[in-house]
Amino acid sequence: MCGRCCHGLRLPLSVTEALEWIDTGGIVELLCDAAPDMPTADAAAAHRHARSFSARSGAMAISVHLLLTATFAGPCPNLLPDFACRRYATRPAACRIYPAEINPTRRPDPADKLCPPEAWSAGQPALLRDDGAPADAALAATLNGAREAAVNDAASKAHLPALLELNAAALANEGFVIWRPAQPLLRSALAAAQADPAPPALPDFHFVTNRASTAYLIRESSAHVAPPPARADMDYLPFFPAET
Repeated sequence: MCGRCCHGLRLPLSVTEALEWIDTGGIVELLCDAAPDMPTADAAAAHRHARSFSARSGAMAISVHLLLTATFAGPCPNLLPDFACRRYATRPAACRIYPAEINPTRRPDPADKLCPPEAWSAGQPALLRDDGAPADAALAATLNGAREAAVNDAASKAHLPALLELNAAALANEGFVIWRPAQPLLRSALAAAQADPAPPALPDFHFVTNRASTAYLIRESSAHVAPPPARADMDYLPFFPAET
């Protein structure tokens, strides 16, 4: 009940949760990155690939990862003055499983979490097991369900680039392209994507980067690259300083 994890977030959502969030007046953004589509033995890359869909950038086959996020500055719109949750019974899975990790290749680190120090003390019920899963069996089931939903949602998310005219992605592990479509348009696209199982015709993607060395490598791979955009509905969130 400290409310520390309910402020200033991009909260990951499933497609169904994104529809519910928009319907209750919330704002949903799309974070997009992509990587060359190739076999890998790396567990983290395999986890990302399972949540992605296939596309192309020029001559390069790529896997595109779209992350739906509930975005807000300051307190969550559902956080009440007494730190209770207005939507507690229907809150997103990311809220239910915190501080566990949705990514099975990452182990939760108390130093990276917003829980107050006393939450991890010996006198409190354990939040997590030694393997990083929630100590509560019901929460563990919610975590597994969230991981399955992220994989199953990839087919629906593959419809969004064509429906919303999205064709830019950051290089995986270098940043995100943030798309901010009008919420009625996004809601309509999400509903249509859920209803249509047919494989979509995807646009030709280009990579966005602020690093000259990355841009060079992308061009050498016969893929498309562009500098960060200047658009009201799109932004670039880099993980590294810009290179000229």
